[in-house]
Amino acid sequence: MLRSSNPAPTIAIVAPTRAKPVDAAPKRGLPFKWFMLGGIIFALFFVALLAVGLFAGVNKLKDFGYDPELARKYPALTGFLIASKLNPDIVDLKVDKEHGTATYKDKRTGRIVQVSDVRGTLKIIYLDSGNSPELISPGKILPPQKLKPKLKPPAEKPESF
Repeated sequence: MLRSSNPAPTIAIVAPTRAKPVDAAPKRGLPFKWFMLGGIIFALFFVALLAVGLFAGVNKLKDFGYDPELARKYPALTGFLIASKLNPDIVDLKVDKEHGTATYKDKRTGRIVQVSDVRGTLKIIYLDSGNSPELISPGKILPPQKLKPKLKPPAEKPESF
């Protein structure tokens, strides 16, 4: 018997492996949790920023002379008082909260002006204009007129071929 240098092939028998069952719904893992945590932190940051902005805005309005009680009673006068704090030409401002009037001196012209709130509109009176006070009333605000564009008449139609 001759011996060959190649041994006879061996056959290995391998037992079949079981595959893992596939879940119907995938599990929500770590990325979803980080996404939700980031969204919650962003929302809290936005709410805190809004609260700080409102607090600073209300305090700045109080610095400008905003009075909630006066604003309910005389809203136009309240707006004038806030605007007057920004105008450097207004000096000697005196406010009568009972009657809704403010009196000031205009530094540029030297005139004394009384501003009063009459049913939500400002009435302006120059007190030092000679013998009688000069009334400057803003008047009624008219709605904008509907303007119709002026169209040129159509050109004559060219003769058809």
